[in-house]
This record gives sequence, structure tokens and C-alpha cells, in this order.
Amino acid sequence: MKRLSLAALAIGATLAAGVHARTVTIRWGDVVPATHPSVQMIERIAADVKSKSNGRIAIQAFPAGPLGGSRDMIDAVANGA
Repeated sequence: MKRLSLAALAIGATLAAGVHARTVTIRWGDVVPATHPSVQMIERIAADVKSKSNGRIAIQAFPAGPLGGSRDMIDAVANGA
């Protein structure tokens, strides 16, 4: 459940920032394989968000750790990367 609430917060913050005219891409990293239910769910959420935002918000999923391990991704978010 935390994963979905974090996505909702990121999308809500993006919309609240007034970026209605430009395209925003949210990168979603995870260390589990693409077949994991949480990755499959984020793919479904990404399609729904893209549809409801008329393509202005895109969520890219990066399963299986290409953005680094859990600690690497936490550090990247904390540092604003």
C-alpha cells in the first residue's frame, strides 16, 4: 500500500505545482522483477494516469533495479536526483 500512496503523492504534488501545460515524467524504480504484482500494478496505474492527464503525466517503471538498489534510490530521492 505504501507504494501506491507514494505514487499518489508524487502525482498530486506534480499537479499542484501548476504544470498543466507541460509534460512531466515520473521515474518509478523498484528492485523486484517485472513479473512482480507491484510492478504490474504500477504499469496499470501509469496507463490510467497517462489517459486521465491527456498524456501530460507519464510514469516510467524501472523494475529489477536498473536505477540501483533500494538504498541507492532512497539516496537519489533524498538528494533530489
